[in-house]
Amino acid sequence: MPTAVLYHRLPKVSYRWVEPLAYALTMLLTIATIAGAQKQTMPKRLALTVYRDGAQLHIGWDRAAAAGANLEIVDSAQHIAMFVSPALTGITYQPESADVFVRLAGANSTEIARCLVAEPRSAAILQRDFAATTVAAAALETSLAQRSRRVDRLQKLADLLVAATLPPTVAPPVDTLALWRR
Repeated sequence: MPTAVLYHRLPKVSYRWVEPLAYALTMLLTIATIAGAQKQTMPKRLALTVYRDGAQLHIGWDRAAAAGANLEIVDSAQHIAMFVSPALTGITYQPESADVFVRLAGANSTEIARCLVAEPRSAAILQRDFAATTVAAAALETSLAQRSRRVDRLQKLADLLVAATLPPTVAPPVDTLALWRR
């Protein structure tokens, strides 16, 4: 018996949806990779906070992010640097001037804050420092006058010693012939 070949018409399937789906999946994968890389490289925020409470400054930070960081406080001519222990979450500071600069530097990030303190207190500190400087200057002037008088006395003594020293004497020439004749 002869074999019959039957051709069935299969429905034509459209695969147009595959290309946009592959494009969308590639974009999602790229975005996820970039977001993950940024999340890993973003430094932890130290959360440095500085606020005034009366005459004192409260300086705080995130304990976990700032472990092992360095804290620097610049207050007028005073410069304070300290290592931040993992147990510390903040400190209280008594400012000496009207302008206080605070810098917290961690392993991967640095945060800076500046705090302006009330001015009248600073004027009193300047007056106190000026009075102390005036007293120190008067003491230096007195010391300078005493040492100048001492140098003058020593110079006069040195002049007397030089004048009192006899000039070297020269022995009269010896007549050797006279010694032979005797």
